[in-house]
Amino acid sequence: MIRRPPRSTPSNSSAASDVYKRQEISSVVEKIGEIIYKTWNYEIRKEGHEYYGYEYKVKEKPTKSFAYIHKIEGEMHETMAEAMDKVGLSKIVNPSNNVIIKVNLCGGFKKIVASQTPLKVTEALVDKLLDIVDNRRIFLAEANNWGHVVDDRLLKRRGYLQLCESRGIQFLKLSYRPTVHFYFRGFKFPILLSRELLLYREKTKLINATVPKHHWECGVTLAAKNLYGAIADESKTKFHDYVSPMALDMVIAGSARVHNPDLNILGGKCICAGLGPHFCRPRKFGYFIISNDFLAADKLGADVLGFPYELVVHAQINEKLGIWNSDAPLLPGSATIPESIKRNIRKHAIPPKVVERNRTGLKFIYKTNPKLLRALRHFWFLIPPINWIFYGRRGDCETSWEEE
Repeated sequence: MIRRPPRSTPSNSSAASDVYKRQEISSVVEKIGEIIYKTWNYEIRKEGHEYYGYEYKVKEKPTKSFAYIHKIEGEMHETMAEAMDKVGLSKIVNPSNNVIIKVNLCGGFKKIVASQTPLKVTEALVDKLLDIVDNRRIFLAEANNWGHVVDDRLLKRRGYLQLCESRGIQFLKLSYRPTVHFYFRGFKFPILLSRELLLYREKTKLINATVPKHHWECGVTLAAKNLYGAIADESKTKFHDYVSPMALDMVIAGSARVHNPDLNILGGKCICAGLGPHFCRPRKFGYFIISNDFLAADKLGADVLGFPYELVVHAQINEKLGIWNSDAPLLPGSATIPESIKRNIRKHAIPPKVVERNRTGLKFIYKTNPKLLRALRHFWFLIPPINWIFYGRRGDCETSWEEE
């Protein structure tokens, strides 16, 4: 039976603690099927034609955390190649690995600068990977949401279809790929995740690439929030409202833990500041934040965006587990992001009280008939001019959408 949330919404300052306590009192979920795969933090089982996943309780992760900040200078391919050399990409990825790059397309719109993973950034990353692995081993990935369908029309509008064709790589449309009914610890509702992101992780490297944004319900969209977009179920709106009071934060946190990317890359020439994730005032940035620890990437990103990290509820859920290290040491040679750039971005941060209020005030969106929400996809072309009139022209990032 679906439980409705209480009328009052807990404040962000106490929400993470409350959710963490509920995680410790994990819902008892009867495991289904025979184990077909195990890794350090979860197992996959199979019964008939269905796959089921269960998260383990663990105390530490198998790799040491690091972080690195790289200044974008000159041509993007040269900048990306230099950044990847600094973080030791050739030691993370070997020629026998498959590499999946989780991009952010459904959180943005065509022609809205900094609202999606920049095409030039993805192109440069793919070309650097081609120095290590065969093109048949490189995949891009994204899942549907209520506002977008990941099909060839969307990929063509965003330039990603042309990128895949020119490099001979495949785009995994996660909402149409084989799935696993996955149970996060402390959350009794199964989540549809992609088998390709979960099975045989020792042979598959996951790179999580997105642009930092402010977010009207979470405060920020960074590494963990981008992994929420990897959930194959396009009806993710239910986690914003009625499955359980804190479902959104618990599911974001769980998706980050389970997917646990080998590398997180945040940044680009611009940042999506203001109302995000769909509307924004593009602000100059010009840096990459890179880490093998999603919490470290998120803490550095939250600092840039000017939103208190301790109030990012999904981050605090994982912070309290003590497995990931948000204070991961910076690698030698890391750049320092000037305070002037941070100030220019931070002045557009959404105040925590407004974020908290939005969680209640925006629920009407998620209670709308799903068929009506999906029908709105056909009117996507109205969003870019609306953004330009009210927000985009107030930005200071002069890079075009095609060249960011």
